[in-house]
Amino acid sequence: MFLRITLKLNQIMKVTLKLLGGLLFMLPLTMTAQSPISGFMKAKGEGSITVTQSREDYSDVFLVPQKVNSVPVFNEVTTKSISLYAEYGFSDRLNFVVSLPYIKSIGQATPATMANNGFENERSGIQDLSVYGKYKVKSIDIMGGNLDFIGALGVEVPVGDYNVDEGLQSIIAIGNRSTDITGIAIAN
Repeated sequence: MFLRITLKLNQIMKVTLKLLGGLLFMLPLTMTAQSPISGFMKAKGEGSITVTQSREDYSDVFLVPQKVNSVPVFNEVTTKSISLYAEYGFSDRLNFVVSLPYIKSIGQATPATMANNGFENERSGIQDLSVYGKYKVKSIDIMGGNLDFIGALGVEVPVGDYNVDEGLQSIIAIGNRSTDITGIAIAN
């Protein structure tokens, strides 16, 4: 009888562990298609400096709790950015990444709307400095290739002198003036 109870407890524990493991994969995790860091490591002493440019135009916005089919005050908005991105390998397993963007956001408000509300059609400046350390935790040989597991920790801090919380003027704000600490896990 004692042996039979032990076996049943063992079976219950195995099923419970499998259920817990399965539920773990169902937890809400933030997954993004883009990351401030790449899944590739620089070798010791290697580095790179890159300048990137992007542009986005929009004529709809999401004002909580709903999407609005036009941009209040500004009608349409164009945001352009130029970013400086640098990465350096302090070792084959430890890299540091630095990024600093310059952002320009331009609205299409009419001169009368700007004059009546005290708004401006443009905001520009340096946004937030990002500094990340990334570490290759493990590398596994799989089918003639490698699967690298990388962990990264970074901080983003506002360095520009830009305004936020200006009511509808904030629609063309270039940032939110928050300091963020981010952890990232990558399998590549």
